[in-house]
Amino acid sequence: MRKPEFSVLLPTRNRASLLVEAIETVRAQDFEDWEIIVSDNASIEDVRGIIENIADPRIVYLRSDEPLSVTDNWNRAIDAAQGRWIVMLGDDDGLVPGYFQNMQAACLKLNSPDVIYHGAYHFLAPDVLPGQADGRLSDVTKMHSLLLGHQGPSLLPRGQCEAAARAALDMRAIYGFNMQYFLFCAEFLEKMRRFGPVFRGPYPDFYAANMALLIADTVGVVPAPMTVIGITRKSYGYFHFNNNESAGMDFLANHDFTKHVSTDLRKHLLPGSFMNTLWLVSVALVRDSLSNTHNLNLGIKRYRRLQILDSGLNHSPKGSAAARERDALLPLLSLGERMLLLALRLATWPLTFLPPRWLAAFSIRAKCFLGQYDTGEGPRRLPMKPRNMTEAIERLRDLPKDQQS
Repeated sequence: MRKPEFSVLLPTRNRASLLVEAIETVRAQDFEDWEIIVSDNASIEDVRGIIENIADPRIVYLRSDEPLSVTDNWNRAIDAAQGRWIVMLGDDDGLVPGYFQNMQAACLKLNSPDVIYHGAYHFLAPDVLPGQADGRLSDVTKMHSLLLGHQGPSLLPRGQCEAAARAALDMRAIYGFNMQYFLFCAEFLEKMRRFGPVFRGPYPDFYAANMALLIADTVGVVPAPMTVIGITRKSYGYFHFNNNESAGMDFLANHDFTKHVSTDLRKHLLPGSFMNTLWLVSVALVRDSLSNTHNLNLGIKRYRRLQILDSGLNHSPKGSAAARERDALLPLLSLGERMLLLALRLATWPLTFLPPRWLAAFSIRAKCFLGQYDTGEGPRRLPMKPRNMTEAIERLRDLPKDQQS
């Protein structure tokens, strides 16, 4: 049987209504040669029935009756893919109109690179952020340094790819690690599997993205938004933006992340932001996998400063869980680190009397000062207020081409 040109991975769990919308962004494309791999992670909703009602033979349905970690579910999906080119979506994401034709043309122009990195839109569903009643759609393509300076599909120099990955291991983000920014050649994934599963660690995309940039022979870029990354009240992004990391960990089933931590790394981990810790743990797996071929260093010092920043912004009342976590940090710090923590606490204490956005703004600026984020331009918000992914795609289809990127 002939294999499809594209495989679209759609891992899902208990978000059936969003899944249907994601599937329709694929089926609405003016291109027929694709398959969708729906990997159902023990949903209590009738996902199987939904797929059967759609009745499209190009949709492959897989199910686990016992809950898997996000990482395991992603690997199940990608291992089942038969296409020549593979893209992953979350079940609250979508493909922009013309995705397959544009990416096929880019692959042809670039002589079938191992990986293509491209831009994206962000769709913030209504009520994701406090006080945000309307949906928002923004082009975030130019936020990523890797995509700046390119007028069309082109190949990245190997040195630039390696520098971007080394930055990630140093706890600096100069490009987006989300899988929705990537298109993989199936043949290249076999090279990745020599080091283990395609996805590893508590943040599987942080591992796969940086592993790919380090070992790929050719990496292409398409400096235009090709996917829509959805952030809904049922997504990890919602917990992240609303300072509820514990619920986000439950969502990813990643509380048991310490099984991925090597002995030499364990002694450096600190209480504080799970985001920073899981980032470090995931890219450490890249370092360990490539220890025989690459001299890679982890940004331990920057990581610890970021955790101190997180604790320094923590002004929770004594006796609360957040305060206990803050107190647990102190004995693990050096004298210089303790002084930094005290300075942060004193500097941010007046902000606690102001609206929460002031403290959030300080946090963002401090993270940029510490080098965690080094972006290009800011996001470009589009003049539309879609209520869901279906409306977002419809509005993009009607948008004049000179406004689409």
